[in-house]
Amino acid sequence: MDVATHRQQPSPLPAPTFSVRLPWLDNLREQMVSQGQAGFLSLVVETILFWLMFLLPAAAFLYHEQVGTWVPSYSDPEEWTTFTSILGTCYVFCKMPPIEAARWAWVFAMTPWIAENVVGDTRARANGNCTNSHLYKNLA
Repeated sequence: MDVATHRQQPSPLPAPTFSVRLPWLDNLREQMVSQGQAGFLSLVVETILFWLMFLLPAAAFLYHEQVGTWVPSYSDPEEWTTFTSILGTCYVFCKMPPIEAARWAWVFAMTPWIAENVVGDTRARANGNCTNSHLYKNLA
C-alpha cells in the first residue's frame, strides 16, 4: 500500500469567530447609515481633503528630506519605490487611534452642514441651523 493512503488528512480548523461586540462601533455605523447621502459625501470629502492636505504633503516632505527632490522622477522606478514606501509609512502612522478618531470626528462634524447646504436636507433647514442633528444630542 501507498504511504500517502495511510496518512490521515488533517481536518480544516473552523474559522475563528469573534463574540465581542463593540457598541461604539455599531453606534458609529448606525449614525453614518442614518445620514444617508450626507454621511457618504462627508466621508468622501474628508478622505480627499485628508490625502491632499496632510498625507501627500507629509510624504513629499519626508521624501525630500531623504532624497533631496520633492517628487520622484516619472522614469525612475527606484524613486517611486522609495516614495511609495514613505507614503505607506505615513498612511500606517495616520491609522493610530487618536489620528483616526480625529478624522471620524471631522466627518461627523461636517455631516450636518453637508446635509443642509449640499444635499439640501429639509430636516436640517426646518431646525433652523445645521447643528440640530441627532449626532449632537448626547454632547450637551
